[in-house]
Amino acid sequence: LNSNLRLKPSGIEWLGEVPEHWDVVQLFRVTAVIQTGPFGSQLHQSDYVDEGVPLINPSHLIEDRIVPDDQDTVTDETARRLMRHRLMAGDVVFARRGEIGRCAVVGEEESGWLCGTGSMIIRLRDCDARYFARVFRSAGFSALLTLNAVGTTMLNLNPSIVGRMRVPLPPLPEQCAISDYLDRETEKIDQMVTKVEAAIERLQEYGTALITAAVTGKIDVRTK
Repeated sequence: LNSNLRLKPSGIEWLGEVPEHWDVVQLFRVTAVIQTGPFGSQLHQSDYVDEGVPLINPSHLIEDRIVPDDQDTVTDETARRLMRHRLMAGDVVFARRGEIGRCAVVGEEESGWLCGTGSMIIRLRDCDARYFARVFRSAGFSALLTLNAVGTTMLNLNPSIVGRMRVPLPPLPEQCAISDYLDRETEKIDQMVTKVEAAIERLQEYGTALITAAVTGKIDVRTK
């Protein structure tokens, strides 16, 4: 946002240089909670119901949003038992296995839902969750997470691995300014994508109609 700032090496290969007044810290220093979802005997198949309290797993993190599934839900009683895994507005819910780096910010509507077995809660202290969600989704950060993940059949992350990751830390007002800027600019891009997709769809419909007209003899294709 300000190209005239003095820069310094971040000490992180994927990040490069950062503004001189930024800090670079391990993630655990700016978090109140880094916690995985319930697993093993904490959650049984019999706990699942239709249209209960949603459990949020990596498959429910779609295009930076939380999209619940009516079948991946549990009873209110189970939700109370799993209170420590409850999501709060401003949390970042994070895929700890599968597509590592996939995440979304929890809004007021999702507050009270549960972190699923394949996910992790990252609850920040005095930070802008939107900014950090974008850091987590960045190609360099995701690649480093994958490099540090453990497991043979499927890579997994745990709170210790994630907490040790080093992240760029601007002052809070600057985090918010970066997030606001990116929200505005990506909204413009999304609008352009929608327009282009609509144009492609119309062209495909025209192409289909043209083919149909040609093969049914409704247009004369003979060379004059």
